[in-house]
Amino acid sequence: MARGEDDRLVERLGYEFSERKLLERALTHSSAVPELRAARGEEISFTGSEVQDNERLEFLGDAVLELLTSEHLVTNFPEWWEEGKRRPADGRSRRCWRMRLKRWSRQCIWMADWRRCGNC
Repeated sequence: MARGEDDRLVERLGYEFSERKLLERALTHSSAVPELRAARGEEISFTGSEVQDNERLEFLGDAVLELLTSEHLVTNFPEWWEEGKRRPADGRSRRCWRMRLKRWSRQCIWMADWRRCGNC
């Protein structure tokens, strides 16, 4: 990502990243890695490359979302923990959270302009 594009995204997000490389990595889909490494003159499979995809960050982000969601459910719905009651892991609550996350992701769809993606 070019420096000017970085600055525009940071301004739009309203957040200054302490490590801009993490921002680049978060926006890099695995399909873009071979092309980006080749453009730098690197071997496509070079594991020491600064060009990395976002899969590890996505895995970590999923775990953080699960933790925050669980904390919210436990804190705000104590009746779910009473004997014989439905649990937050039931399909109904999962669907509810999926719908909320889907709405939030639609609000952030403009970020796709900055995503580094190959043929995806």
